[in-house]
Amino acid sequence: MGKRVKLPCTSRSQRNNRSCPVANHESLLDIMIANGVLSREEAHLARVQARDRGASDVEWLLARRRITPRQLYEAAEALAAWDDAAEAPGPTDGADESHRLRASEALNHIVGESEEIKNLKRLIVKIAPTDAAVLIHGESGTGKELVARAIHRLSPRGMRPFVALNCSAIPSELIESELFGHKKGAFTGAISDHTGVFKAADHGTLFLDEIEAMPLPMQAKLLRALQSGEIRAVGDASPSFVDVRFICAANAELQQLVDQGQFRKDLLYRISVFEIKTPPLRERTGDIPLLATHFLKMASENQGGRQMRIDPAALELLCAYSWPGNVRELSNEIERAVVMAGDGSTISVRCLSEKITTHGSKSSRRERPANKTLKEAVEALERDLVEQALKTSHGKRHAAAQLLGLSRQGLLNKINKYKITVP
Repeated sequence: MGKRVKLPCTSRSQRNNRSCPVANHESLLDIMIANGVLSREEAHLARVQARDRGASDVEWLLARRRITPRQLYEAAEALAAWDDAAEAPGPTDGADESHRLRASEALNHIVGESEEIKNLKRLIVKIAPTDAAVLIHGESGTGKELVARAIHRLSPRGMRPFVALNCSAIPSELIESELFGHKKGAFTGAISDHTGVFKAADHGTLFLDEIEAMPLPMQAKLLRALQSGEIRAVGDASPSFVDVRFICAANAELQQLVDQGQFRKDLLYRISVFEIKTPPLRERTGDIPLLATHFLKMASENQGGRQMRIDPAALELLCAYSWPGNVRELSNEIERAVVMAGDGSTISVRCLSEKITTHGSKSSRRERPANKTLKEAVEALERDLVEQALKTSHGKRHAAAQLLGLSRQGLLNKINKYKITVP
């Protein structure tokens, strides 16, 4: 028999600690790292190279004689022993409940009940547990970083760093330093060592926004880092290895940039194992009341926590607007409206900006038919607003009542009065 294999984290208190490598990953490679058979850099390289070739990491290591069959067998024995120990009865640390709460929190930040948002959330849940690269497409203001953060929070790396960088905000001459870091004296102004975002996100998730803004020369270096996990700080003679989950986002259509020679085809293939599209707000107008209420609550809390509501006429104008700036523009509009409301408790039409009211007057203002009295016209508008609220809330009466600023019984009275069929 060979030497006794070291089993990391053998005590229950250690197993419950997330710093335990096997508790986090339960992989043969982690066993071999703990026993000094492999370095972390070698293990990471094996994972990357094996994934690219459609093989397992241990197959890749065996083929290159980096490990022996005996070492693999011993690691498997140790992992089996770990599994047996983990299944022994004893107190739990509530990890499953913690993950469930984290999942709920992550997805709750993506507000909406439209079919587009439901599909988006389902895709996030499916993609998150993997380590595959994700490319998020969408117009500015559609919540691409929220999606990236949700993927991170739901992944096994959820308790590790999430580091975000907007590529368009960094001058081209500094982008390499921001990505990979630099050593003191590497260039004029480098007065101290700087840790790049790759190193900062080690064992976590790196999110690069507006990746289409990255210069072509840097795209080649980014591709190498993603393929091998090897990075080299500016001015450093030796490389280092990192282990990151890579997510990026683009406002532009990257395939068009590839056709124009402005984006590398091989990099596009590398970063788009999974693609997600964030829908513009104009394609999910049914979510506008929910989003407006959400942002109103946030803005109200920032203004002292007072209770506020949106007048139905103002809400109708918000729903009629096209929102070219998407969710971000709506958030800004509600924040502005809260300030304009002063000490009042209602966001009325007068609190909205001119672009909203002008657009509404052009696109949704109805002229009162000559053969209707004022009472009849008001009742027709009231009926329309109740029907719209019920449609927006998918027939949920409590939600519709909140949108209209009514009690549940008040809404039921309106439904009965106008003989409205609830969807």
